[in-house]
Amino acid sequence: MIQFTMRSTIFFFLLLVPAFQLSAQCDSDAGTMNLTAVEACSSETLTVQNTSGEFLDADDVLLYYLHEGNGSTLLTPLASSTDPTFSFDGATMTEGITYYISAVVGNNDGSGGIDLTDVCLSVAPGTPVSFLAAPTAVMSGDASICEGEAAAISIDFTGEAPWSFLIRFGNTNLAFTNISDNPFTFSPRPATSTSYTIASLSDANCPGVASGTATVTVSEQLEVFNVNTACNGASYTLSFGIHHGDTSAYSVNPPNGTITGTTFTSDPIPGGTAYSFEVFDNGACGAVVLSGVKACDCDSKAGSMDPAPLVSDGCTGDPLTAVYDNTDEVLDSDDALTFILHTNEGNVLGEVIQTSDQPSFAFQGASMDYGVVYYVSAVVGNDNGNGSVDLSDPCLDVAVGTPVTFHELIRVVCDVVRNCDATASVICTASGGTPNYNYDWTGPSGETLTGNFIDVFDEGDYVLTVTDAMGCSATTTVFVFGIEPPFCQITPSGNLSCSQPLVQLDLQCFSGNEESFQWSTGETSQSISVSQPGTYSVTITTFDGCMGFSTIEVTLDDSDCGTISGYVNRDENGNCLNDPGELPLGGWMVQAAGAVNFYGFTDEDGFYEIFALPGNYDVSAVIPFPGNYWEACTPTVNVTLADANDTETADFTMQAIVDCPLLEVDISTPLLRRCFVNTYNVSYCNNGAATAEETSVEVSFDPLFNVQSSDLPYTGPVNGVYTFAIGTVGIGECGGFNIEGTLSCAANNGQSICAEAHIFPDSLCTTPSPEWSGANIEITSDCDGDELVFSITNVGAENMAEPSNFIVIEDGVMLTQPAETFLLASGETTTASFPANGSTYTIIAEQVAGLNNFSSPILTVEGCGTNSSGGFSTGFALQFPQDDESPFLSIDCQQVVGSYDPNDKRGYPLGLTDEHLIGPGQDLEYKIRFQNTGTDTAFTVVVQDVLPAELDITSLRPGASSHPYKMEILGSDTLVFRFENILLPDSNSNEALSHGFIKFRVSLSANAQTGDLIENEAAIFFDFNDAVLTNRTLHKIGEQSFPTPSVEAVRPALAHAIVPNPTSGEATLLLSDNLDFRKMNIRFYDVTGQPVLSEQLHSPSTPLHLQALPPGIYFYKIKMENGMTGEGKVVRK
Repeated sequence: MIQFTMRSTIFFFLLLVPAFQLSAQCDSDAGTMNLTAVEACSSETLTVQNTSGEFLDADDVLLYYLHEGNGSTLLTPLASSTDPTFSFDGATMTEGITYYISAVVGNNDGSGGIDLTDVCLSVAPGTPVSFLAAPTAVMSGDASICEGEAAAISIDFTGEAPWSFLIRFGNTNLAFTNISDNPFTFSPRPATSTSYTIASLSDANCPGVASGTATVTVSEQLEVFNVNTACNGASYTLSFGIHHGDTSAYSVNPPNGTITGTTFTSDPIPGGTAYSFEVFDNGACGAVVLSGVKACDCDSKAGSMDPAPLVSDGCTGDPLTAVYDNTDEVLDSDDALTFILHTNEGNVLGEVIQTSDQPSFAFQGASMDYGVVYYVSAVVGNDNGNGSVDLSDPCLDVAVGTPVTFHELIRVVCDVVRNCDATASVICTASGGTPNYNYDWTGPSGETLTGNFIDVFDEGDYVLTVTDAMGCSATTTVFVFGIEPPFCQITPSGNLSCSQPLVQLDLQCFSGNEESFQWSTGETSQSISVSQPGTYSVTITTFDGCMGFSTIEVTLDDSDCGTISGYVNRDENGNCLNDPGELPLGGWMVQAAGAVNFYGFTDEDGFYEIFALPGNYDVSAVIPFPGNYWEACTPTVNVTLADANDTETADFTMQAIVDCPLLEVDISTPLLRRCFVNTYNVSYCNNGAATAEETSVEVSFDPLFNVQSSDLPYTGPVNGVYTFAIGTVGIGECGGFNIEGTLSCAANNGQSICAEAHIFPDSLCTTPSPEWSGANIEITSDCDGDELVFSITNVGAENMAEPSNFIVIEDGVMLTQPAETFLLASGETTTASFPANGSTYTIIAEQVAGLNNFSSPILTVEGCGTNSSGGFSTGFALQFPQDDESPFLSIDCQQVVGSYDPNDKRGYPLGLTDEHLIGPGQDLEYKIRFQNTGTDTAFTVVVQDVLPAELDITSLRPGASSHPYKMEILGSDTLVFRFENILLPDSNSNEALSHGFIKFRVSLSANAQTGDLIENEAAIFFDFNDAVLTNRTLHKIGEQSFPTPSVEAVRPALAHAIVPNPTSGEATLLLSDNLDFRKMNIRFYDVTGQPVLSEQLHSPSTPLHLQALPPGIYFYKIKMENGMTGEGKVVRK
């Protein structure tokens, strides 16, 4: 569970002991355990987080107990250990039951254990744990079936869906994943006689035990062949061969004949009399029925066919022509001769496939199969009136046919995949003919290539010849075009200068397949005009989704600019003059406001210099936040720059309104990864008018973050709080320190983890507003595992003068509709309770009017209890701001990440819905992260950020950073953070130290309107390399209305997986099957953030072709039209 609030939260636990023990002096304290429930499989070892804040006296022992009870009482201890690590014991425990692991402190019993009768025994409320039962799967379904039928093998499961498992038969393993049906039916097609077993079972939580075997016996269907009739005078005999089926016992019904071996010969049948026989075996697959008629007093007779078999070579599709000998042919006056392609090798027609007046036939795919033997027979019988033979004629005579077999022609299917990197991959697949195949290519320049998969680097015709084992070949031509990625070059019309305040950026493209343009300014035309220096970028997208980038740095040539300079000092003697020896004020912003605004910062001597266009300017020193500790003797100095050579001076003497320090603190970290060491950076400054004495910073962390070291000494933790003594901080002085620690492996990806820094002294010396009643509203929370209780307390010295409101939001859905009201006396509390169901709850309360401590009471709790799936919701906590507008307080919350973009930008709060809505007047905190993914140390890193017009650059409040930097403003809107001599190691040599970041806070401008979009990206320069562009952040100013509980407020992240990962090139993207795949795509990026591959998604299981990517780490993003996204990392081996 996480919670973040402006004030420290104190939890009270009441331990009931007998009355005679209440006088004992007990200092022992078992500390605080993490109350987030932990699950493990019963076959695994379970470890929870160590206790924190424990205290042991000289004769105490600290042990961890696995026990029953409600978590705070040691009921039925089951096991103890020096570490919070336990295994499931089937003799004393039950799977699925909640137990607790508590830290226990008490007297040593003499053997290293704890005397549980110690009157001062301290039991920490335990971490809830449960051991999940191993799932089972039982296979059944022995079956005896006939050839061509399907078996039905049943698998019954226990555990929680979905299940994954293997089905094995012979040397084959079939993998099944995400199976939810119980029981599950497996129907192998075509079935073969074999035994099937199940193995490698797991369910949604744990590996399991699979058992059972299903044996399938497939019986062959008997067949008859070579059916012949032979006349002997006025009667005839029928003969045929029998094979397949159960060869041990063939029988014919009626038994009017003799079976010799596998050949049946009938008794004589009177000519013209029909016959009908059923042929049986001992199997269960049924009989074959033969019926027909033969007349023997007929004069009609067919000639003879050449018995030599005909076989197509598979090289051409030409017909096969049999040889017919008409020497013995006899036709009476009403007979006809025709040729029939059929299925029987004897002198009786089988299934008729084709008829013709010539013994020549070609393959017809609709009614024939390759590799099957057919027969071409001459047939003589009565003319049916259409010039062909009446096949029902009793005197029909069929010549024993010529066997013919057709082999499939070679077919080739090719696919061209553009790789968006000036290459393409051509993949061809051959079928038909006679495997195996050889693939031979000739490229557009005459180059030769081999194989069915080739990478090409030039556009043009690629001719492929596929040759099979019989020497047959097929040729196809693949035209490859548009493989060049979009390549465009930005050409400026000149340099920005004081004499040329507007520059046109023309985009010239050379690849010829561009489709759209997106500039960092938001414009979509091919050329734009700019008036400010800074880095400008454009994204070019082709018709098939390949993307290219082009950037240009527009600089200001100040050789024809005028100069405004001066000093900003403290007026210590009250004469409003910059007297020698007075304290310079470094790090102050100075604004020159005119037709175009220009800015500068004072150095350590209080000196500033601004290059500006000729014109009139009102120059002023921007007083640091909150703006009421200083005032200028002359707030505004008007200067006029007549021309480019003009120099004007504007000095400012600042007087203290209150003679007090004003400390400001900020805390952050580049990213949080579980099981890794993470570094928090704390920065502080004194923006007040007096030196701060005995300065200290108190830092508290999420229980899942274990502090290991700091470059500044500290004490604690006491109640989870670490204290860092800073000492004296002079006027304008700044400093910082780092804290290293490990984020527990028990943290979940996507979970929000918070850290809070509070700097002291934290008193505001300004005069309270006359409308302030003396009340002060604070919010705390308590999660006991069953219930979440929010407490709203008036911690002020006076009663509230008028009611205030509060609302509560659950997973983005408002629960209090309309808002609840409260009116509290001094010290009074009102509460709001909700079930501990794993939802993310946010409470927002209205602060009393006139209070000037910058508090806007808001508190979010994530991970209190669990939902029906045993987890808790994530992704909602950062939609809202933190209650840390006060300069004395900083709260940094971010989600745990697995994979990440090494260079990115994030804006907080994230805002509501897919539009990232923020309220009017909401400050934004930006964090820009960078990582040296090159091959050598980076000596200088420069971050440029062009702020949109909706943000007020004069409200800028720099925050924590990973390294020292210098800041400047180019033109009127471009922030520049320059990390000189940073010596940032590359990620290959030192991944942990290859990261950096800068964080700052800024307010909305006075001109920002509801509905305005705030889009922002940054450019990062490593030494002399081209800019690396971050992602673009988006916020929209709007009213933050919340849906009612019947409406889904925020879309969840897209559940997905790429398997295998790592991959040698072929992988599969697995998604849910209830998605609209027509509106989904996946895009891959290299470690510099450049897109390298894009694919449209078509099904829940989409093959990914990554062979063309060089080995390395790639990041990907999946996007749907409705806003659902998924992202991650894949390793190409």
